Amino acid sequence: MSKTQLEELLSCLKALLEALDNPSDEDSDKDKPSGGSRGGASIEWKLINGYGPYPYLRFRHDGKYRSYYLKNLASDSK
Repeated sequence: MSKTQLEELLSCLKALLEALDNPSDEDSDKDKPSGGSRGGASIEWKLINGYGPYPYLRFRHDGKYRSYYLKNLASDSK
């Protein structure tokens, strides 16, 4: 992995830990993460083509909005 990819992975993992530490995110209806200029992290459950809901980790990294599907969290909730 390149240094850039490793930095993005690290940022994603930090955001995931932040989102998991904040249980109120699951009941939240807001679309944007909260938390200052660097953003925050949240887990959003979405319906995709009528199926789901599926969990997505949402956060900002280097000024870009990122979204990652949390496959294991989806299988644990079934």
